[in-house]
Amino acid sequence: MQKLKTQTQNNHIDVNDIQVTVQPTMQYNKQGENITELQPLYFYEFVQWLEEGSYNEQVEAFRQVKHLGASKFKYLPLIKPHVIATGKTKLTNDNGHFEYDRFELSGMLHADIDKIAVDDFDDLWNKLKTTNPLIMFKSPSGDGIKAFYYTNLESTRINKVHFQEINRRFIRETLDSIGYLDYYDPAPTHVAGNCFVSGGDGFELYINEGFEYYDIQSTIPYLVSKIQQEQKIKDEELQQAVLQKKIDIDAGIIELTSYNKLTSSDKEYYDKWAHQRVNRLVNDTYSANSKSGGYNQVFATAGAFKYMGFGYLTCVEYLSHAKALLNPSFDWEDRILQSYGSPSPDEFVRRIKIDARYDHTFVALDDVRPIINNAMNHNGDVLLNVTAGGGKTACGIDWIVASDYKVSFYCSSLDFMNDVHDRIKTTRGKQKASYLKSSQMIKGRATTCHTPKIIDELRLEEYLTGETGLVKDHCLNQCPYNGGITEMCEYREQYLYPTDIRVLPHATAYTGTGIFDGLSVNGEQSNKFVPDICVFDEDFVSNSISRTVIEPNDIAEYSDYINIHSCLDSLIRSNIATPKQLDIWIARNSELIIDAVNEQRLEAKTNKQYKWLSILTALNNMIAIGAKNEIWTYDNRIWYYTIKELKIPETAKLVFLDATGDKDILERITGREITEFRVDIDKPSNVVVKQVRNSSSSGAKNKDDVYYKARTEYLQSRFNQSAKVISTKDETLTYKWGNLYFGKCRGFNDYELCSELHIARGYRNNLGATYDDCRAIFHSEALPERPKHITDLMHKNWVKTRDNSMNVMMFKNPFLRQLDEYYSLSELEQAIHRARLIRRTDDLTVYIHTNQPVDVSVDEFIDYKELYGMTDGNKRRSEAAKLNFAKSVVGHMKATGCEFKRKNFVPDVVSRNEWQSHNKWLAEKMRR
Repeated sequence: MQKLKTQTQNNHIDVNDIQVTVQPTMQYNKQGENITELQPLYFYEFVQWLEEGSYNEQVEAFRQVKHLGASKFKYLPLIKPHVIATGKTKLTNDNGHFEYDRFELSGMLHADIDKIAVDDFDDLWNKLKTTNPLIMFKSPSGDGIKAFYYTNLESTRINKVHFQEINRRFIRETLDSIGYLDYYDPAPTHVAGNCFVSGGDGFELYINEGFEYYDIQSTIPYLVSKIQQEQKIKDEELQQAVLQKKIDIDAGIIELTSYNKLTSSDKEYYDKWAHQRVNRLVNDTYSANSKSGGYNQVFATAGAFKYMGFGYLTCVEYLSHAKALLNPSFDWEDRILQSYGSPSPDEFVRRIKIDARYDHTFVALDDVRPIINNAMNHNGDVLLNVTAGGGKTACGIDWIVASDYKVSFYCSSLDFMNDVHDRIKTTRGKQKASYLKSSQMIKGRATTCHTPKIIDELRLEEYLTGETGLVKDHCLNQCPYNGGITEMCEYREQYLYPTDIRVLPHATAYTGTGIFDGLSVNGEQSNKFVPDICVFDEDFVSNSISRTVIEPNDIAEYSDYINIHSCLDSLIRSNIATPKQLDIWIARNSELIIDAVNEQRLEAKTNKQYKWLSILTALNNMIAIGAKNEIWTYDNRIWYYTIKELKIPETAKLVFLDATGDKDILERITGREITEFRVDIDKPSNVVVKQVRNSSSSGAKNKDDVYYKARTEYLQSRFNQSAKVISTKDETLTYKWGNLYFGKCRGFNDYELCSELHIARGYRNNLGATYDDCRAIFHSEALPERPKHITDLMHKNWVKTRDNSMNVMMFKNPFLRQLDEYYSLSELEQAIHRARLIRRTDDLTVYIHTNQPVDVSVDEFIDYKELYGMTDGNKRRSEAAKLNFAKSVVGHMKATGCEFKRKNFVPDVVSRNEWQSHNKWLAEKMRR
């Protein structure tokens, strides 16, 4: 076997001894198991692949489908140049942290330079040669360079921990020294960074025969000291920034937008509440005999402070009284910070924002358009976060029509698609310079395809077998309606017409719409539509989560299938590692699961609601390893959620138009870095916003009051899932209540006619859906813990029931709270949008019923009892409170000797999937 010609003379290192890690192309066996393993590889063997063009065909095949969003992992093997590892396909644990005993450092540093401008490529290539790389070559994409540098970096614990900082510093200094720092990309510099093989047309390889290794090891103590010093400076700057923000707030330089007019009685109420919570924290910590000094109790208490509207610094000030008593063994301030939603001290922007209680700079409505145009002109991906009703869609359409770009405009509904398309045509008519701009509205397959059922079956077959092209082949050659191809195939015929703007439903961004672009339709050749910009208008997050439901044939027979024995956990963990494998496994074994569940019920003859032990708990635990799904049983069905994969060109710019968009959530879903442009529009002077605080869960004796009657009816609807909602389009509503409207959430457009609007931020968000979406978006960071105050009963009881529409249901996990806040705030913004708050010309008074900070300018802060004339008494008890002790049910059943029956489920699963098993191993797992 040919080896590298390069031999270091002065530094006494044989380049041929360098090892890295190789990962072959992803492979699955007949049972859908991932059988891909990491293997050590001599680096000269990798170079030999490149020299001989061993993977040229695979590289060319990938380039042909790259624009369709194809994954490199399915086409090309890769190396992990920074590490030497074997067997394990993951170098991280369930929480995404590196397990340093799973790998050793190779000593290699890898610079990945992508998206190089054509004019810069040759100059950058030549200058990189002067930086003493071991080898360089063109990346598979054709517009990038891979450069490898070898060092004497030892595989020690401290070097593994700081590898990313070491690598980043080296690559940054290297690119800076040749004047191309703008191409620095920090993403592939971590220890598990990947490098795919390359080849094919235009491939170029450079081997440095005069290479000498870099002496980095001697600089490690300095680097570690420098990193720690920089972190200390960063922490001090963070503290100073927060303190300065507080000084500005106290001095009145920054005017708070929500709680800036607290009366003395309000402050007294808050002080009393805060001291009660601190006392409860101390008592709970002593009762639990917490060795850490209240680690979980501090987290939960800080969350309560946040939702009551306290800023971070104020929360720390109150809890510091308890800190002296508890002497905790953890970083007190960092734990509070985690509860306030920031996963690390580095993300202090959110902390300052919360401490200022959503302080924003409000702009006039007339000043919005230039800001939107500036955002649309931004080079990168953009989130345009504009107050609801601010005209972001209209401004965006004006910019699109006047531009020279091809645009895909994704909408959340057919009605909205029609509205957007009409606006585009109207705008096109007004702008004479864009008279050649064409637009088209793409209809979905559900309304145009003649064989949707066959298409669904073929898609499932593609998913289960891994084959591709079945749907396309059916449409081209087998569909009885195409006639080779006739005008009857409306779905395909849409792609015949050349256009500049396409208006599509959100779902098409994930289904790969456009696979028929460029094919012959009715004897004519269609044009390939590759958008330069993809615009998503509202509701992007809710459309990015896929839900799959498996339901038994006979509901009555399997109505109790919510139990399965504990061995399933170990069985699945040992044989499934990815969400896709899980999908395939469930599809193949759903019938077996249902049969087994029917046989293996708990022996306890108690009420059904006390049999809560989800049959998919084991699957949920397994998914925490690679977590992209969350699975539940609900009303005799199996539900599981997956985040969808965007199938749009990688080169297309993304623009999100969303009044309540969350930058962090969008970045996690898309995998792209997004720049947020926030525009908070000031309301006119004739609009008054009052925030109503609930100081207690109270009844009222003034039951003849019209406000109380309406309020009682509204609250009652929160308890009964089938109850009528006050906000309906019934004509009697206006006749009965005059100008008094209550917002369930989104409401309807008649809000713009009323002079008094009540918005209750007590929405019926399905907790299960929120939890599942969170696991899909945040993966293993969303820990598998249920919300506080929610019982372990049947999943159908997992519905948010805020008994007075203002009691706060708190998630312990900050990522769950972040997503729940996003959903809740989006409903509040929609109600404001329906009322045309920022465009009102007549008088309007808005009452927002919530204890939480709101993202609009509040003029007055009043008490719930004051508004409705209520007095204390007759407290309402929620369903969640009544079922408070259900969490101990499973433990009680185990204590009384209730066990699962093993029967034949495990042998059946092993046999059906051809898994190898050992009886002794299974028995040991069963005893656990």
